Amino acid sequence: ATQPPSFLATIGPQVKYDPITDKIKFEKELSEVVSKALQASEVPVKEKHIRSAIISTWREKGCTTLWKIVKNHPLQTGNTVCYKACYLLHKMLRDGYHENAKKSSSSARYVSDMAKHWNHLGDGYSRMITAYLKVLWNKIAFHVKNPDIPANLNFLDKPFVVPNDVDYVFQLT
Repeated sequence: ATQPPSFLATIGPQVKYDPITDKIKFEKELSEVVSKALQASEVPVKEKHIRSAIISTWREKGCTTLWKIVKNHPLQTGNTVCYKACYLLHKMLRDGYHENAKKSSSSARYVSDMAKHWNHLGDGYSRMITAYLKVLWNKIAFHVKNPDIPANLNFLDKPFVVPNDVDYVFQLT
C-alpha cells in the first residue's frame, strides 16, 4: 500500500517547520496527486486524489500551487485530461479553502484561453469541455464580485444578510 501524502498527516508530534524543505516536499507530493488524478485513461478520478488536492488548499491557505501544477499538464492535447482538470478545479473551488475563488482570479484568463482553444476544435468533447470551462470562469467571476457568498453556497456557517440596496439584490439574480 502506498503512503498518503505527508500534508495529510495530522496525527503525531509536530516537528519544526522548515518553509523551504516543506514547500518543496509539498509541491512534489501535490504534483504526484494531481498527476494521478489527471491520467489520460477514461476512468473516473478517484475521490482520494480530489480530497488530497482539496486538503492541500486548506494547508496552503490558497490554491496557487494547485493552479501552477494543473497549468503544467497538457490540457490542450487530451480531452479526458482537460475534463478531469475541470472537475478537479470545480471541486477545489467548491470545497477547498474559502478564499480559493478570489485567489483563482489570476488564473481566470488561463481558463478563458482554454475555453477558446477547445471551442475552436468543435467536436462533442470540445463543446462539453468549453461549457465546463465557462462554468468555472463564471464561478470565479461571480465569487470575486460577490465575496460574501460562500463558494459552496452553504449559508449555515454564516447567514447571508441581504443589503438594503435593492439594486444589489437584483444584480445577484
